Amino acid sequence: MANASLYSSSNLKLSQDDLDKKLVTLELIIGRYDRREIKPAIEMAKKIADEQEVIVDYLDSGPEIWCSIKNLLKRMENIEALPPKEK
Repeated sequence: MANASLYSSSNLKLSQDDLDKKLVTLELIIGRYDRREIKPAIEMAKKIADEQEVIVDYLDSGPEIWCSIKNLLKRMENIEALPPKEK
């Protein structure tokens, strides 16, 4: 049993055909997300964002939102650096 493949159908809950169908379906769905034909549910969007190490808003808006966030953070830093009377 030590030489048995981890990927053999006897070790998996899905048959090879079922797994192939699910993977193709997954590729098609991800492609549709990428082309903005459909939007993922928020739970899926969160998982994708976590995997890509970005925020969900970045997935929806692209780099524009990231530039806006960076500009906002820079403005906040500038305000924090002001003397108390000028805040």
